[in-house]
Amino acid sequence: MTDQTNRTEQIDIPQSFPVPGAVAGKRVVITGAGRGLGAVLSHAFSQAGASVALVARAEKDLKALAGALPGPSLVLSGDVTDED
Repeated sequence: MTDQTNRTEQIDIPQSFPVPGAVAGKRVVITGAGRGLGAVLSHAFSQAGASVALVARAEKDLKALAGALPGPSLVLSGDVTDED
């Protein structure tokens, strides 16, 4: 069994995605946006014209992702499983 908590693999972002829904001008909140599928979805929604709110525990990861997105984004660091 491998320890996946320390994985630092680079995810290749596709140059294009399937035809997106009508999200241009909409606001989308993505939890777990700092890496993995959350980062891929953040790129997809941003490229489709949505404003993206990025939520995850690691603010550093979110800021890096926000800088790479083509559209507007908002960085919100925190743990969504913690009610406080």
